[in-house]
Amino acid sequence: MVLGAIAICRPGMAQLVDPMGDAVDSFGAGPPLLDIDTISVTFDATDLFFEMTFHTPISPASVLAPDSVAGLLEFDTDQNPGTGFPPLQNFFSPPFVPLVAGVDYAVDVASELFHPGFVDVLQLPGFILVDTVPITYGPMSFSGQIALASLGGDDGVVDFTSIIGTFPQPTDATDEVGTSTAVAGDGPSLDIKPGSCPNSLNRNSNGVLPVGLLGSADFDVTMVDVSTVEISRADGLGGSAAPNEGPPGPHSVFADVGTPFGGELCDCHDLEGDGITDLSMKFRTQDVVVALELDRLPGGALVELVVSGTLLNGESFAASDCVRLVPPHPSKAAALAPVPPPKAALAPVPPPADDAGCPGDLNGDRNVGLPDLLRLIDLQARWAGWPPGPGGGGVDPGLVLDLIANWGPCPPPPQPAATR
Repeated sequence: MVLGAIAICRPGMAQLVDPMGDAVDSFGAGPPLLDIDTISVTFDATDLFFEMTFHTPISPASVLAPDSVAGLLEFDTDQNPGTGFPPLQNFFSPPFVPLVAGVDYAVDVASELFHPGFVDVLQLPGFILVDTVPITYGPMSFSGQIALASLGGDDGVVDFTSIIGTFPQPTDATDEVGTSTAVAGDGPSLDIKPGSCPNSLNRNSNGVLPVGLLGSADFDVTMVDVSTVEISRADGLGGSAAPNEGPPGPHSVFADVGTPFGGELCDCHDLEGDGITDLSMKFRTQDVVVALELDRLPGGALVELVVSGTLLNGESFAASDCVRLVPPHPSKAAALAPVPPPKAALAPVPPPADDAGCPGDLNGDRNVGLPDLLRLIDLQARWAGWPPGPGGGGVDPGLVLDLIANWGPCPPPPQPAATR
């Protein structure tokens, strides 16, 4: 379990390297002991790509083999230990080394059991299913990709950890947090309200929001399929809006309207054209406000927006810029709905009673799996105090083993006896 190195393979890709022979028989269930070799994570403007390799053979969860792989690949998207959920390995220490991170999303590798060829992506701490994505297995590896929108967007950095094992027990985990940075790609830049700084948005306006998708030597905007373009929030909340394609009203045109900005996201400049053709679009302000639920945010909020779409060759693209919401008129301020709290924590309530002959099914989906195990751990931590371990809270290994003993689909509920 001692981490050998963190190797940066290319811009944006980070690889955790784990030594051979450090897998452990953590619950005494015996072999096979799956042994991590490497974990690689990279992402660009639209997708995150992951790959795990092993020193030992593995099988998909759905084949129910002794070496079927289970566990979590965990992502801390905001680099804040105070949000999300602690790395799962922290609850099995020793033998695994506890890490300082706040896991916001995780790939539930064992979920491939229930839909072969696909795995679930969960948002933590609520273990909310946000996506189901394809996964590809090799004899000693698996890989896949996740849309960044399913991970709530990104801030240019993703930290990652993992704990892996078989269905009976975890056998190996990383001893350090890996960090991957966004690939500096050939994608476009976005300039909201080209030639203006700051990018103020008046939510009471009945006009349009000008947006420039900026061309460069590496990005030809004339290859954009305008019919696929939409604007949305980087945090994944709300919906999306398409640019106006009049008549009536304005429509998208190819014109030199802006210059790419090389500073920090949400900073800006007031430069106009740079001699390279851009895609100039107009979004109806009220379409954007309503679809993106900007009327639910407080005045003065700085909001990152994303324009995405596909090129004529089928490739996808995305680019971001920010707007500053103009404070609403006092007569309309009272009508604004409150901002929903981010990532609400689980309420410290006991697990539900076994009313349907399915002990261990804590989320009511008629399957006993990793989300149930994580919820059990979370509930125990909240009952007993934090942190787990001597002098604090803890996890009852007996309850964990009882849950694992019932792992898998629940039996059909008993049918009432027929009456004559």
